[in-house]
Amino acid sequence: MADYTPPGGSGGGISLVTSTGATVAVTNPHGPTTDLEVPVYVVPAIATTVTGPAGFGTAAALGAGTKYAPDTHSHGNPPAPSASPQIFSSFIAVDVPLGATAVDITSLALPAGNWLITAQVLSINAGVSTAWIGPNSADPTGAYSSSGAAFATYDAAAVSFSRTVTLSAPATVYLSMKAGGGSGSALAQTPASAFDTAAPNSTGINAIGG
Repeated sequence: MADYTPPGGSGGGISLVTSTGATVAVTNPHGPTTDLEVPVYVVPAIATTVTGPAGFGTAAALGAGTKYAPDTHSHGNPPAPSASPQIFSSFIAVDVPLGATAVDITSLALPAGNWLITAQVLSINAGVSTAWIGPNSADPTGAYSSSGAAFATYDAAAVSFSRTVTLSAPATVYLSMKAGGGSGSALAQTPASAFDTAAPNSTGINAIGG
């Protein structure tokens, strides 16, 4: 602060105002000099970074920084949540006859992506049944997963199996079955002789992923 002499010199109430550091001295020509302690305010530096954006669920925090941000600053938005997984299902609506020749039970058309594909089958009076899911119609070549050891279905049997599959391009996935001995049926929602009530969605495929 520069020294200040009021107009009129010593004829006024204040003859001189001086400052030294944080002390301002006011000199009265008719009395003593009064020293006034003036607080020193330091303007903080401007911030060069902005934190965030915080992810969803991050707790609020006061912080301990001493720099200030321009009034035009922005923390942005957190990353968009991951898209919900897609779910596809296909179950037979009527019983499908089984024999020694493989038959397509049902299929799913899936887009490219990572998929958990699960098959469940219910068969009756088929002697011995096998089932698999794969990319080829009624053909076990390249099957993703199968029922493993053939399961006996002289009366009735249910089995499920699954596999994680990465599809680099859209593809159709088939559920196929055959009876190794005798003949029988892959069951849908209709009651069978071995059951007292219907079994909804008994035979088909589920796929979840994307």
